[in-house]
Amino acid sequence: MEDDVLWLMVLAHATCLAVIPDRLYWYRRQRHGSVSQMLEAQERPLLLVAERLLHATEYWKKCGWLESGLERGWVLRALRHYLLVRLLNPGQPLPQLSEEEWGRLRGKCREWFALAGEAEAFRTLGKWDFELCRMLASPPEHPGFLSRAWWKLLSRCRGRRGRYYRLKGKLSSCGGGK
Repeated sequence: MEDDVLWLMVLAHATCLAVIPDRLYWYRRQRHGSVSQMLEAQERPLLLVAERLLHATEYWKKCGWLESGLERGWVLRALRHYLLVRLLNPGQPLPQLSEEEWGRLRGKCREWFALAGEAEAFRTLGKWDFELCRMLASPPEHPGFLSRAWWKLLSRCRGRRGRYYRLKGKLSSCGGGK
């Protein structure tokens, strides 16, 4: 996680990308003292991820790269790799964030979607990824008792659908602060 923002910013200046089959880099997971290990131990990397996405996208916009023909593909790639995998992966536990942290995360995501483009542009994502993007890009809902009960029932579904409704319940109970 230490070099993510750097490569996202350098990418805007690349004239050509190449993939080689050789392994020139060995990534050591759970290395003592690494930033990623510290963040995973705290179970709070999502706020930092949202900050990084926002920072890199602001840089892309400043460089004029956000308006280029490639921008939508790279924005979708960053969205999938950095945010959706962490939020909608039913194989991992839901991040343990306080109500205030969920509100800050939603606020940062709303900022990012406003900068990166309307959530409707993310129609190419899968159904639950797209629905999560729409939810993160819109103001928080203030549901009634029946809606919350329905979401709680649906949160018991398996897979991404259940995960979506668990997140919907969490995100609707918090504010949309920054």
